[in-house]
Amino acid sequence: MDENRRERIQTLLRSALRLASDLRAAYLDRECGSDSDLRHQIETLLVAEKSTEVLRQAVTADGASYPFREPEFAGNARFVVQRRLGRGGFGVVYQVYDRYREAVLALKTLRRAGAGPLLQFKNEFRVLADISHPNLVTLYELMQEEGRRFFTMELVDGVDFRSHARSLGDNLDGLRRALRQLADGVSAVHQYGKLHCDLKPSNVLVDATGRVRILDFGLVTDATGPTASGAIGRFGTPGYMSPEQAEGLPVSQATDWYSVGVILFESLTGERPFSMPPSS
Repeated sequence: MDENRRERIQTLLRSALRLASDLRAAYLDRECGSDSDLRHQIETLLVAEKSTEVLRQAVTADGASYPFREPEFAGNARFVVQRRLGRGGFGVVYQVYDRYREAVLALKTLRRAGAGPLLQFKNEFRVLADISHPNLVTLYELMQEEGRRFFTMELVDGVDFRSHARSLGDNLDGLRRALRQLADGVSAVHQYGKLHCDLKPSNVLVDATGRVRILDFGLVTDATGPTASGAIGRFGTPGYMSPEQAEGLPVSQATDWYSVGVILFESLTGERPFSMPPSS
């Protein structure tokens, strides 16, 4: 599926999900026209989203609304789980031993059920699979097993950018080298027409050789897509988001560079330039 087709499906799905169920048929009639394959894909994703809602209700005994979560990944015939590395809004990352490759890798599983998270999960893999750059994490395989989706990538053994910068002390040349690599990685993402949208110290690792790698592309979006235009609303990490991102306004390459500026400021001073106000 080409990029334009995938973006079209994502846009129509998001719009359809905002409509009442009885209005979706007319909406798809108008938007899909004679493209029966496009309509079938949208309707399939809508059914998946409805199934997810049923699961959400099924797992809440007290009637409260909680997001459905898949159980922890315990490994399989190929992968031996060694430890959990981290967990975000959409995925969980594990350190695993790959029996086929005979190597230790990182494995990310999809944590949230639903059509939207699934599309974002696949998009994250496609973006990283299409971009090859020494300052971006390297991806290997996208897989599915018994309904669970996951992909593998290189395991970066390092520290976050802030910790690395603080360990350099007065070594400004070392800081410049690290910052240059971070900027090169961000530029590579932008040159491909994408925005990272979640740059923060924990998503930028530096290994023992001083090589910087950007990871966690769970919120990556097209620079000219619906998310970039502000259609999706707020996303990202408070404290590192630009003002326009925090307000759900259109974002651009400047949004990522703002986050880079916050990372640098925090690395030099030990604190972020601004504190997010508490939620009302």
